[in-house]
Amino acid sequence: MRPVVLATWKHGFQGACADKSAILVESQVVQESLRIPGTGLNLVYHSSRAAGYLSTIQLQLTPEVIPQDLKLIHLRITIEGILFEKPIQSSNSPTPGTD
Repeated sequence: MRPVVLATWKHGFQGACADKSAILVESQVVQESLRIPGTGLNLVYHSSRAAGYLSTIQLQLTPEVIPQDLKLIHLRITIEGILFEKPIQSSNSPTPGTD
């Protein structure tokens, strides 16, 4: 069993809509555009470039049908050199105290 990294839309500036504001729901990004008078240019703010914006990684750790013998998933992921580890109990595992 191997995890699957789910493709997510890579947000960027809505270049074709530089004169319009936009809310990019999937990535929770706001784009605000202000025309600079007399220049034909726009000043564009994109919230994904702001301090504090957090990116999301979507992983599918199990196949669609979860094997009956799966008890625990050990998630280990390294992001920017930092190792994150988390054990995840399978829905097939009995909950403690519910014999």
